[in-house]
Amino acid sequence: ARWVRWRLTGLAAATAVLLLARCWTMKGLPVFMPHLNPAAGAGDAWTRTRTYNYVYALNAALLVLPYKLCYDWSMGSIPLVHEWADWRNLASLLLLLLLVGGASFCVSSRHPLGARQALAMTLGLVILPFLPASNLFFPVGFMLAERVLYLPSMGVCLLIGAHTSQVFSKRAASQVKARSSAGAAADRAEPRARLRSVAQMALPAALGVLIGVGALRTVSRNRDWQSGLRLCEADVRVNPGNAKLHASLADEYVKLGRFGEAEAWFSSALVLQPDHHETWYNFASLLDDLRRLPEAEEGYRRCIALRPDYTRARNNLGVLLASQGRVRESLEHYYAALQARPDLPNERVLNNLGIALLELGQHKQAEEAYNQACARWPVVDHSLEVCNGEEKFLGKRDPVSQQRLGGTSHHTRDRDMVTSAQSMSTRRLCRVV
Repeated sequence: ARWVRWRLTGLAAATAVLLLARCWTMKGLPVFMPHLNPAAGAGDAWTRTRTYNYVYALNAALLVLPYKLCYDWSMGSIPLVHEWADWRNLASLLLLLLLVGGASFCVSSRHPLGARQALAMTLGLVILPFLPASNLFFPVGFMLAERVLYLPSMGVCLLIGAHTSQVFSKRAASQVKARSSAGAAADRAEPRARLRSVAQMALPAALGVLIGVGALRTVSRNRDWQSGLRLCEADVRVNPGNAKLHASLADEYVKLGRFGEAEAWFSSALVLQPDHHETWYNFASLLDDLRRLPEAEEGYRRCIALRPDYTRARNNLGVLLASQGRVRESLEHYYAALQARPDLPNERVLNNLGIALLELGQHKQAEEAYNQACARWPVVDHSLEVCNGEEKFLGKRDPVSQQRLGGTSHHTRDRDMVTSAQSMSTRRLCRVV
């Protein structure tokens, strides 16, 4: 049994080292928004405990039978377990009994040593890789994630394989014993041997059914991944309470130019999660592109109220105000964006600030903003677009920028939604990255 202890110790040590290395690389533990993992933000400790235990049971169920698959299990995908009377506590209790039974089997001397060692190794492969995502040591940014089950699934496969091998070995041994028996004793043992043989064949048959169902489920799930729209539609049916999925589906409709459906799904996402700033931002961006400016302005302001340091929303609100001639109001949001996140390049915000200052006749401040924008912008084609305002102001545009830009300067706002959905407007406006 020493080699099993060494292997389990090595597995635990490797898990700890990888966890520490991840924290060191990221310079600390990751920080997540509370809405991504509602259980972590639950005020009642018992509610957190009950919910986490139920999530563990769901993970175990997905390992054995992945009947419900979804690429995002955050937000309202799994309602909190507030009461002990909730039937979901039965699933948690069943998992606890299975784990206690497995641990008892491993330490009991009544069972063969090889079987105990195999079970100990498989339980270690299931449990130890899962610990970093278990919320036991620190909260994670999801309620459940199928990707964290890849390594634990190895333990489940080994467990099923070892148990199936043991069943076949016992069946072969019982057949040899039955053939070596003779006389009346053999006759009396024959019915019991047949019954035992049928029972021993039940597990391989069940295993075959499980493999077949898993193969069919794989084919079905692969079809969902053929397009972003199909994936979002399938996952919204699995987790209708997840506002993030509603917003992602809206983004897919934006890509396809189906703006009415996109607006409906953004609205439903905000009904489910009215405090999700990214949804407000994406919805406002859609309304902005549709030239529904009062509604877009309200959306940007709601986003900023939820997250004041969100530079995308502040920049885009400034662009919107500037397009309506409210240049002095736009300055407030450009300055606020620069102050909120000084760690970001903010080159487009600086470009917009320079244009606004130039329109107000503040040439010295405009030149300073343009200089900062050009210094921070990467040396690629669109750098000339940002520096264009400075060149026009200074009256010394070079021939290359003359050819590429045609002598126009413009406010810029981010063209991409938070979820990387492509914007559908062709106006010469782009938004902060």
